[in-house]
Formats: sequence, structure tokens, C-alpha cells
Amino acid sequence: MTLAEPYEEKVPRPQRVDIDLPVQLRSRAWEVRATARNVCAGGLFVATPRLLPLGDWVVVSFTMPGATEAVEILGEVRWSRPYQDLVDVPGGLGLRFVETGVRAMVVALELQRIGEASS
Repeated sequence: MTLAEPYEEKVPRPQRVDIDLPVQLRSRAWEVRATARNVCAGGLFVATPRLLPLGDWVVVSFTMPGATEAVEILGEVRWSRPYQDLVDVPGGLGLRFVETGVRAMVVALELQRIGEASS
């Protein structure tokens, strides 16, 4: 690198773990069943044909395997991908956890543990 080159710090992408977990999404506009497909410390991808605008918030409800009570966590839509016929990539929402850092991390780590155990 020379002084003329701009400095770019490479921020590693958080490690994602594949999961297959039924969830319930609830926004101001609708409520729908969906499937969480992967998770990292900061959020998760939920496969669903129902999309929301960037920045909208959604409540994600699910039950951890072996648990009796549902967990609810708030997520912000960071990106969305519409369903496309003949494409092998599911449509859905990329959600960032909007919770206290500790609670979001605990939920994310537990979901990652579940995903790794089922692999």
C-alpha cells in the first residue's frame, strides 16, 4: 500500500450457520409462518415470499428444540430478495437483531449451536 491508496479495513463477515427452523414473523402489516435458514451473531436469514421494506422491524417468534416456550426477538430488515421461479436461491429477508447486545448474542449462539448439531 502506498500513501496514495485509500485505506480500507477489511471487516470479516460474521460466520453464518445453516439452520432449518420454523418461525413466525409479525410486522405491522401482516403475520406469516416462515423458515429461518441461517444465523450469525448479528442476525438471520428468513425464507419467506412476504417481503418488507428496508428498515422495517419484525418480531421473529420460534421455539428452541426441547423448549416449551417461544422466544421472540426483534429484527430490522437489512435486505430482501424476492422469490424467483427457476432460481435455486430462496426469497426472503435478511434481518439484523434489534435487541440488547447480550440477549441477541445469546439467541444467536443458541441457534448456531442447534444448526451445527443438526449438520
